[in-house]
Amino acid sequence: MNLSELIYNVIGCVHVNIIGLSLEKVLNAALEAGITLKNVKRKKYTVIEASVPSYHIKRLLKLSEEKKFEVEVISKKGVVYAARRRKKRVFLVAFLMLFVIAVLYLSGFIWEIDINGLETVRSDTIWEQVNAMGIKKGTKKADIDLDKLENQLIIQNDEIAYAGAEFEGVKLVITLKENIMPPDLREKAVSNIISTKDALIDEIKVYSGRAEVEVGQTVKKGDTLISGLIVEENKPVLKFASNAVVMGRVFYVGSAKVPLKEEKRVPTGNVVKQKFLTLGNLVSKVEFDNSFENYDITYENIAVLGENTALPVKIMMATFTEVEVQSIIKDMEEVEGEASEDAYMEAAKQVPADAEYIKSNFYFEIKDDYLICECYIETRENLVEYKYLE
Repeated sequence: MNLSELIYNVIGCVHVNIIGLSLEKVLNAALEAGITLKNVKRKKYTVIEASVPSYHIKRLLKLSEEKKFEVEVISKKGVVYAARRRKKRVFLVAFLMLFVIAVLYLSGFIWEIDINGLETVRSDTIWEQVNAMGIKKGTKKADIDLDKLENQLIIQNDEIAYAGAEFEGVKLVITLKENIMPPDLREKAVSNIISTKDALIDEIKVYSGRAEVEVGQTVKKGDTLISGLIVEENKPVLKFASNAVVMGRVFYVGSAKVPLKEEKRVPTGNVVKQKFLTLGNLVSKVEFDNSFENYDITYENIAVLGENTALPVKIMMATFTEVEVQSIIKDMEEVEGEASEDAYMEAAKQVPADAEYIKSNFYFEIKDDYLICECYIETRENLVEYKYLE
Protein backbone atom coordinates (compact mmCIF):
# COMPACT_ATOMS: atom_id res chain seq x y z
CA MET A 1 0.00 0.00 0.00
CA ASN A 2 1.46 3.40 -1.07
CA LEU A 3 1.11 6.69 0.76
CA SER A 4 -1.84 7.97 -1.29
CA GLU A 5 -3.79 4.77 -0.68
CA LEU A 6 -3.00 4.93 3.04
CA ILE A 7 -4.29 8.53 3.24
CA TYR A 8 -7.32 7.53 1.15
CA ASN A 9 -8.22 4.80 3.66
CA VAL A 10 -7.60 6.99 6.70
CA ILE A 11 -9.79 9.93 5.61
CA GLY A 12 -12.49 7.55 4.44
CA CYS A 13 -14.23 6.63 1.22
CA VAL A 14 -17.78 5.99 0.04
CA HIS A 15 -18.70 3.04 -2.20
CA VAL A 16 -21.52 4.08 -4.55
CA ASN A 17 -23.57 2.90 -7.50
CA ILE A 18 -23.93 5.53 -10.25
CA ILE A 19 -27.16 4.94 -12.18
CA GLY A 20 -27.98 6.61 -15.50
CA LEU A 21 -28.28 6.25 -19.27
CA SER A 22 -25.18 8.07 -20.53
CA LEU A 23 -22.63 6.90 -17.97
CA GLU A 24 -19.64 7.89 -20.14
CA LYS A 25 -20.86 11.50 -20.04
CA VAL A 26 -21.25 11.22 -16.26
CA LEU A 27 -17.63 10.02 -15.84
CA ASN A 28 -16.35 12.85 -18.05
CA ALA A 29 -18.39 15.39 -16.10
CA ALA A 30 -17.01 14.02 -12.79
CA LEU A 31 -13.48 14.29 -14.15
CA GLU A 32 -14.04 17.91 -15.24
CA ALA A 33 -15.49 18.73 -11.80
CA GLY A 34 -12.34 17.36 -10.12
CA ILE A 35 -14.13 14.44 -8.50
CA THR A 36 -11.92 11.40 -7.88
CA LEU A 37 -13.45 8.06 -8.76
CA LYS A 38 -11.52 4.86 -7.98
CA ASN A 39 -12.15 1.18 -8.51
CA VAL A 40 -14.66 1.95 -11.30
CA LYS A 41 -16.51 -1.15 -12.45
CA ARG A 42 -19.58 -1.44 -14.76
CA LYS A 43 -22.17 -3.70 -13.19
CA LYS A 44 -24.85 -3.18 -15.83
CA TYR A 45 -25.31 -1.03 -18.87
CA THR A 46 -26.94 1.61 -16.69
CA VAL A 47 -25.00 1.00 -13.43
CA ILE A 48 -21.37 1.76 -12.53
CA GLU A 49 -19.81 0.93 -9.12
CA ALA A 50 -17.04 3.23 -7.84
CA SER A 51 -15.29 4.53 -4.72
CA VAL A 52 -15.35 8.26 -3.90
CA PRO A 53 -13.19 10.01 -1.26
CA SER A 54 -15.30 11.29 1.64
CA TYR A 55 -14.42 14.90 0.81
CA HIS A 56 -15.77 14.50 -2.82
CA ILE A 57 -19.10 12.84 -2.06
CA LYS A 58 -20.95 16.18 -1.74
CA ARG A 59 -19.63 17.29 -5.14
CA LEU A 60 -20.82 14.04 -6.71
CA LEU A 61 -24.32 14.43 -5.21
CA LYS A 62 -24.53 18.02 -6.47
CA LEU A 63 -23.36 16.90 -9.93
CA SER A 64 -26.05 14.19 -10.00
CA GLU A 65 -28.73 16.86 -9.62
CA GLU A 66 -27.28 18.83 -12.50
CA LYS A 67 -26.72 15.91 -14.89
CA LYS A 68 -29.82 13.95 -13.97
CA PHE A 69 -28.30 10.66 -12.70
CA GLU A 70 -28.71 8.83 -9.39
CA VAL A 71 -26.10 8.12 -6.71
CA GLU A 72 -26.79 5.12 -4.48
CA VAL A 73 -24.52 4.80 -1.38
CA ILE A 74 -23.47 1.18 -0.77
CA SER A 75 -21.11 1.59 2.20
CA LYS A 76 -18.77 3.96 4.00
CA LYS A 77 -15.29 3.03 5.17
CA GLY A 78 -12.35 4.73 6.87
CA VAL A 79 -11.21 6.15 10.22
CA VAL A 80 -13.51 9.17 9.96
CA TYR A 81 -16.65 7.08 9.57
CA ALA A 82 -15.47 4.56 12.17
CA ALA A 83 -14.98 7.37 14.68
CA ARG A 84 -18.46 8.68 13.99
CA ARG A 85 -19.98 5.24 14.49
CA ARG A 86 -18.11 4.87 17.76
CA LYS A 87 -18.82 8.33 19.04
CA LYS A 88 -20.93 6.87 21.81
CA ARG A 89 -17.99 4.73 22.91
CA VAL A 90 -15.54 7.57 23.49
CA PHE A 91 -15.56 7.15 27.24
CA LEU A 92 -15.02 3.40 26.93
CA VAL A 93 -12.02 3.94 24.64
CA ALA A 94 -10.59 6.52 27.01
CA PHE A 95 -11.00 4.14 29.93
CA LEU A 96 -9.24 1.35 28.05
CA MET A 97 -6.34 3.65 27.17
CA LEU A 98 -5.98 4.70 30.80
CA PHE A 99 -6.10 1.04 31.85
CA VAL A 100 -3.33 0.12 29.40
CA ILE A 101 -1.19 3.02 30.63
CA ALA A 102 -1.72 1.92 34.23
CA VAL A 103 -0.76 -1.69 33.42
CA LEU A 104 2.39 -0.56 31.64
CA TYR A 105 3.35 1.64 34.58
CA LEU A 106 2.69 -1.02 37.21
CA SER A 107 4.65 -3.63 35.21
CA GLY A 108 7.78 -1.69 36.13
CA PHE A 109 7.39 -2.89 39.74
CA ILE A 110 7.59 -6.33 41.36
CA TRP A 111 4.42 -7.54 43.06
CA GLU A 112 5.50 -11.09 43.90
CA ILE A 113 8.76 -12.69 45.12
CA ASP A 114 9.48 -16.43 44.87
CA ILE A 115 12.47 -18.12 46.57
CA ASN A 116 13.18 -21.66 45.33
CA GLY A 117 15.73 -24.41 45.98
CA LEU A 118 16.04 -24.33 49.78
CA GLU A 119 16.31 -27.60 51.68
CA THR A 120 18.29 -27.08 54.89
CA VAL A 121 18.67 -23.29 54.92
CA ARG A 122 15.83 -21.47 56.71
CA SER A 123 13.67 -19.51 54.26
CA ASP A 124 12.96 -16.72 56.79
CA THR A 125 16.70 -16.02 56.92
CA ILE A 126 16.81 -15.48 53.16
CA TRP A 127 13.67 -13.30 53.29
CA GLU A 128 15.25 -11.08 55.95
CA GLN A 129 18.40 -10.68 53.82
CA VAL A 130 16.38 -9.85 50.69
CA ASN A 131 14.26 -7.30 52.56
CA ALA A 132 17.37 -5.78 54.12
CA MET A 133 18.56 -4.97 50.60
CA GLY A 134 15.41 -2.92 50.07
CA ILE A 135 13.66 -5.53 47.95
CA LYS A 136 9.98 -5.92 48.78
CA LYS A 137 6.66 -6.13 46.98
CA GLY A 138 6.11 -2.86 45.15
CA THR A 139 9.82 -2.16 44.58
CA LYS A 140 10.75 -0.72 41.18
CA LYS A 141 12.56 -3.17 38.96
CA ALA A 142 15.02 -0.44 37.99
CA ASP A 143 16.07 -0.13 41.66
CA ILE A 144 17.01 -3.82 41.95
CA ASP A 145 20.58 -4.86 41.08
CA LEU A 146 20.22 -8.57 40.31
CA ASP A 147 24.00 -9.22 40.26
CA LYS A 148 24.42 -7.59 43.67
CA LEU A 149 21.50 -9.59 45.05
CA GLU A 150 23.03 -12.87 43.85
CA ASN A 151 26.49 -12.06 45.23
CA GLN A 152 25.18 -10.95 48.63
CA LEU A 153 23.15 -14.12 49.09
CA ILE A 154 26.24 -16.26 48.41
CA ILE A 155 28.50 -14.15 50.65
CA GLN A 156 26.08 -14.11 53.56
CA ASN A 157 25.30 -17.83 53.46
CA ASP A 158 28.11 -20.40 53.47
CA GLU A 159 25.56 -23.11 52.74
CA ILE A 160 24.60 -21.48 49.41
CA ALA A 161 26.67 -22.54 46.41
CA TYR A 162 24.66 -20.78 43.69
CA ALA A 163 22.20 -17.88 43.57
CA GLY A 164 20.27 -16.74 40.51
CA ALA A 165 17.72 -13.93 40.25
CA GLU A 166 15.52 -12.91 37.32
CA PHE A 167 12.30 -11.07 36.54
CA GLU A 168 9.32 -12.99 35.21
CA GLY A 169 6.77 -10.29 34.43
CA VAL A 170 5.94 -8.62 37.76
CA LYS A 171 7.50 -11.50 39.69
CA LEU A 172 11.07 -11.70 41.08
CA VAL A 173 12.26 -15.32 41.06
CA ILE A 174 15.27 -16.18 43.24
CA THR A 175 16.74 -19.65 42.67
CA LEU A 176 19.24 -21.01 45.20
CA LYS A 177 21.35 -24.16 45.27
CA GLU A 178 22.82 -25.41 48.50
CA ASN A 179 26.27 -26.96 48.86
CA ILE A 180 25.91 -30.67 48.14
CA MET A 181 29.15 -32.31 49.20
CA PRO A 182 30.38 -35.11 51.44
CA PRO A 183 30.46 -34.11 55.15
CA ASP A 184 34.24 -34.42 55.33
CA LEU A 185 34.55 -31.68 52.67
CA ARG A 186 32.37 -29.14 54.46
CA GLU A 187 35.10 -28.39 56.99
CA LYS A 188 37.88 -28.17 54.41
CA ALA A 189 39.56 -24.93 53.40
CA VAL A 190 39.14 -23.23 50.02
CA SER A 191 40.01 -25.68 47.27
CA ASN A 192 40.26 -26.12 43.53
CA ILE A 193 39.57 -29.29 41.61
CA ILE A 194 42.38 -30.30 39.27
CA SER A 195 42.56 -33.01 36.64
CA THR A 196 44.09 -36.33 37.58
CA LYS A 197 44.99 -37.13 33.97
CA ASP A 198 45.26 -35.92 30.39
CA ALA A 199 41.70 -36.24 29.13
CA LEU A 200 38.83 -34.98 26.99
CA ILE A 201 36.08 -33.46 29.19
CA ASP A 202 32.87 -35.50 28.85
CA GLU A 203 30.63 -34.27 31.69
CA ILE A 204 30.60 -31.46 34.27
CA LYS A 205 28.22 -30.96 37.20
CA VAL A 206 29.26 -28.13 39.51
CA TYR A 207 27.85 -28.01 43.04
CA SER A 208 30.17 -25.30 44.36
CA GLY A 209 32.91 -23.26 42.70
CA ARG A 210 33.18 -22.13 39.09
CA ALA A 211 33.89 -24.34 36.09
CA GLU A 212 37.08 -23.33 34.25
CA VAL A 213 36.61 -25.85 31.43
CA GLU A 214 33.71 -27.04 29.32
CA VAL A 215 32.54 -30.28 27.73
CA GLY A 216 34.60 -31.16 24.65
CA GLN A 217 37.75 -29.41 25.90
CA THR A 218 41.05 -31.27 26.30
CA VAL A 219 42.96 -30.90 29.56
CA LYS A 220 46.36 -31.90 30.89
CA LYS A 221 47.08 -33.57 34.19
CA GLY A 222 47.08 -30.88 36.90
CA ASP A 223 44.94 -28.37 34.97
CA THR A 224 42.34 -26.54 37.09
CA LEU A 225 38.86 -27.84 36.35
CA ILE A 226 36.82 -26.08 39.08
CA SER A 227 38.00 -22.92 40.81
CA GLY A 228 37.18 -22.32 44.47
CA LEU A 229 38.60 -18.79 44.50
CA ILE A 230 36.67 -16.40 42.24
CA VAL A 231 38.02 -12.88 41.77
CA GLU A 232 36.18 -10.51 39.42
CA GLU A 233 36.48 -6.78 38.95
CA ASN A 234 34.02 -4.71 41.01
CA LYS A 235 32.68 -7.83 42.70
CA PRO A 236 33.41 -9.43 46.09
CA VAL A 237 35.95 -12.24 46.26
CA LEU A 238 34.13 -15.56 46.50
CA LYS A 239 35.68 -18.60 48.21
CA PHE A 240 34.43 -22.17 47.99
CA ALA A 241 35.37 -25.68 48.96
CA SER A 242 34.93 -26.78 45.36
CA ASN A 243 32.69 -29.74 44.74
CA ALA A 244 31.77 -31.17 41.36
CA VAL A 245 31.47 -34.22 39.18
CA VAL A 246 33.91 -34.06 36.26
CA MET A 247 34.16 -37.05 33.92
CA GLY A 248 36.55 -37.35 31.01
CA ARG A 249 37.61 -39.60 28.17
CA VAL A 250 41.10 -41.01 28.81
CA PHE A 251 43.24 -42.83 26.23
CA TYR A 252 45.83 -45.52 26.97
CA VAL A 253 48.36 -46.68 24.37
CA GLY A 254 50.05 -50.03 24.00
CA SER A 255 52.34 -51.23 21.20
CA ALA A 256 53.73 -54.52 19.93
CA LYS A 257 56.27 -55.58 17.30
CA VAL A 258 55.92 -58.98 15.59
CA PRO A 259 58.23 -60.32 12.80
CA LEU A 260 56.62 -61.05 9.47
CA LYS A 261 58.96 -64.00 8.88
CA GLU A 262 59.95 -67.00 10.98
CA GLU A 263 62.88 -69.41 10.77
CA LYS A 264 62.11 -73.07 10.22
CA ARG A 265 64.79 -75.75 10.82
CA VAL A 266 64.32 -78.52 8.24
CA PRO A 267 66.39 -81.75 8.70
CA THR A 268 68.54 -82.66 5.67
CA GLY A 269 68.76 -86.37 6.61
CA ASN A 270 72.46 -86.22 7.54
CA VAL A 271 73.01 -87.55 11.04
CA VAL A 272 76.13 -88.23 13.13
CA LYS A 273 75.99 -90.16 16.42
CA GLN A 274 78.62 -90.27 19.16
CA LYS A 275 78.74 -92.25 22.39
CA PHE A 276 80.24 -90.84 25.60
CA LEU A 277 80.43 -91.64 29.32
CA THR A 278 79.39 -89.77 32.43
CA LEU A 279 80.72 -90.50 35.93
CA GLY A 280 78.54 -88.80 38.46
CA ASN A 281 78.67 -85.19 37.34
CA LEU A 282 81.74 -85.69 35.19
CA VAL A 283 81.25 -85.95 31.40
CA SER A 284 83.81 -87.42 29.05
CA LYS A 285 84.72 -85.31 26.05
CA VAL A 286 82.41 -85.78 23.09
CA GLU A 287 84.38 -85.86 19.87
CA PHE A 288 82.43 -84.60 16.84
CA ASP A 289 83.67 -83.68 13.42
CA ASN A 290 81.65 -80.42 13.03
CA SER A 291 81.10 -80.48 9.30
CA PHE A 292 77.47 -79.35 9.73
CA GLU A 293 76.91 -75.60 9.50
CA ASN A 294 73.57 -75.87 11.24
CA TYR A 295 72.46 -78.79 13.35
CA ASP A 296 70.29 -79.89 16.26
CA ILE A 297 71.59 -82.16 19.02
CA THR A 298 69.72 -84.67 21.19
CA TYR A 299 70.94 -86.96 23.98
CA GLU A 300 69.89 -90.52 24.77
CA ASN A 301 70.68 -92.58 27.88
CA ILE A 302 71.78 -96.04 26.65
CA ALA A 303 72.86 -97.80 29.86
CA VAL A 304 73.61 -97.14 33.57
CA LEU A 305 76.23 -99.00 35.63
CA GLY A 306 76.06 -98.77 39.43
CA GLU A 307 72.80 -96.85 39.38
CA ASN A 308 72.42 -96.94 43.18
CA THR A 309 76.04 -96.09 43.95
CA ALA A 310 77.57 -92.72 44.75
CA LEU A 311 79.21 -92.53 41.30
CA PRO A 312 76.95 -94.16 38.70
CA VAL A 313 78.36 -94.62 35.22
CA LYS A 314 76.14 -93.75 32.31
CA ILE A 315 76.63 -94.56 28.64
CA MET A 316 75.06 -91.74 26.58
CA MET A 317 74.43 -91.25 22.87
CA ALA A 318 74.62 -87.79 21.28
CA THR A 319 72.83 -87.43 17.94
CA PHE A 320 73.79 -84.50 15.65
CA THR A 321 71.19 -83.84 12.98
CA GLU A 322 72.03 -81.46 10.17
CA VAL A 323 69.28 -78.87 9.43
CA GLU A 324 68.63 -76.28 6.77
CA VAL A 325 67.42 -72.95 8.18
CA GLN A 326 64.59 -71.58 6.01
CA SER A 327 62.94 -68.12 6.28
CA ILE A 328 59.15 -68.45 5.86
CA ILE A 329 56.63 -65.61 5.55
CA LYS A 330 54.04 -65.99 8.29
CA ASP A 331 50.27 -65.85 7.71
CA MET A 332 49.31 -62.13 7.89
CA GLU A 333 46.07 -62.81 9.74
CA GLU A 334 47.97 -64.69 12.43
CA VAL A 335 50.58 -61.93 12.64
CA GLU A 336 47.91 -59.25 13.06
CA GLY A 337 46.16 -61.33 15.70
CA GLU A 338 49.36 -61.79 17.68
CA ALA A 339 50.36 -58.13 17.39
CA SER A 340 46.92 -56.77 18.33
CA GLU A 341 46.68 -59.08 21.34
CA ASP A 342 50.12 -58.07 22.61
CA ALA A 343 49.41 -54.36 22.05
CA TYR A 344 46.03 -54.57 23.78
CA MET A 345 47.55 -56.31 26.81
CA GLU A 346 50.23 -53.63 26.99
CA ALA A 347 47.59 -50.86 27.01
CA ALA A 348 45.22 -52.72 29.35
CA LYS A 349 47.92 -52.92 32.05
CA GLN A 350 47.66 -49.13 32.41
CA VAL A 351 43.84 -48.95 32.78
CA PRO A 352 42.57 -48.51 36.37
CA ALA A 353 40.21 -51.16 37.69
CA ASP A 354 37.37 -48.65 38.23
CA ALA A 355 37.57 -47.12 34.72
CA GLU A 356 34.56 -47.49 32.41
CA TYR A 357 35.66 -49.14 29.16
CA ILE A 358 34.40 -47.33 26.02
CA LYS A 359 36.22 -48.83 23.05
CA SER A 360 39.61 -49.77 21.58
CA ASN A 361 41.20 -48.97 18.22
CA PHE A 362 44.13 -50.64 16.46
CA TYR A 363 46.59 -49.15 13.97
CA PHE A 364 49.11 -51.22 11.97
CA GLU A 365 52.35 -50.37 10.16
CA ILE A 366 54.93 -52.58 8.38
CA LYS A 367 58.55 -51.60 8.95
CA ASP A 368 61.79 -53.59 8.41
CA ASP A 369 60.08 -56.99 8.12
CA TYR A 370 58.05 -56.33 11.28
CA LEU A 371 54.36 -55.58 11.80
CA ILE A 372 54.01 -52.79 14.36
CA CYS A 373 50.64 -52.45 16.10
CA GLU A 374 49.42 -49.63 18.33
CA CYS A 375 46.30 -50.10 20.45
CA TYR A 376 44.36 -47.16 21.93
CA ILE A 377 41.94 -48.02 24.74
CA GLU A 378 39.38 -45.30 25.46
CA THR A 379 37.85 -45.12 28.94
CA ARG A 380 35.54 -42.80 30.89
CA GLU A 381 36.91 -41.82 34.29
CA ASN A 382 36.46 -39.48 37.22
CA LEU A 383 39.04 -36.66 36.89
CA VAL A 384 38.47 -35.00 40.27
CA GLU A 385 41.42 -34.30 42.56
CA TYR A 386 41.16 -31.68 45.32
CA LYS A 387 43.88 -29.08 45.73
CA TYR A 388 43.54 -26.99 48.89
CA LEU A 389 44.53 -23.34 48.67
CA GLU A 390 44.67 -22.48 52.35
